[in-house]
Amino acid sequence: MSNWTRAMLVAMGFLVGTTGAHGAEMASPGAQPAGYYPGIANGVPAYEYDKWWQWAHARTIAIHALWDRIKAAKASGELPGCIGQSVEDCVVTLAQSLALADSYTRPSFVDPVQIDVNGKSIAPKRLEMIAFHARVPGEAQAPQMSYLQERQTLYLLVSDANKVTEIIVSPGMMPFLRAQSEADYDRTAIYAILQPLTKTSCPQLAKLELYQFIENKLKPPVRNAAAIGATAKARVNVTSSPLLPFCGRKLKFEVRTERPIFNPRDLKIEPKFTIQ
Repeated sequence: MSNWTRAMLVAMGFLVGTTGAHGAEMASPGAQPAGYYPGIANGVPAYEYDKWWQWAHARTIAIHALWDRIKAAKASGELPGCIGQSVEDCVVTLAQSLALADSYTRPSFVDPVQIDVNGKSIAPKRLEMIAFHARVPGEAQAPQMSYLQERQTLYLLVSDANKVTEIIVSPGMMPFLRAQSEADYDRTAIYAILQPLTKTSCPQLAKLELYQFIENKLKPPVRNAAAIGATAKARVNVTSSPLLPFCGRKLKFEVRTERPIFNPRDLKIEPKFTIQ
């Protein structure tokens, strides 16, 4: 067995059933140890396993290099940062507190570099990652959470210089909008996302400090977004907080409401959390 094969099987050991990799569906890495789980954000059905394996094997060097950097950052406690840094730096930073994954069916930062006709690299300007609650070392069992509570979609916006300019978090609607208590906010994973991004400016950031900022500064302007959307004449309505400074970053929370054309009574509510 090659070192690559052994490393991948170890990394996926928590996620594959006892019948063997080819005979079992590979689950998404919800509530697994913090780190990067390549290509399996939405799980891998047994009949798609070979497709995922080919995808991962073609990216062996990039994946191993990233794992090495994540491990080194954990050992040293020194994080490269995220906003204003490369996508790889951002993933190394976020993977310290989250079980992070992308999809083998979509553009990924570990894809081979593509070159245009002028010899310039072609890099996606918007990358989708899925962030899961990570299991705390020594925890006997992963916390029981619903599908919406266990995962948050992160969109990394990338500049022409291949630097991350902002992160858009698409949180589970009800857990985040209805959050009031500390336990409610814990289930949103927002602290696990913000803590490594603010480590330099606020190394001792407390969860309650962040939750109070969101509850008292960001949420008031959008608290009644659903009611506003329901009464607004426009089919699409966006209610947003200002972009406010917090621990060296800037944060904004907005809610987009939309009336579907064919069923206008069914109001669609989409929250969005922006980090710059």
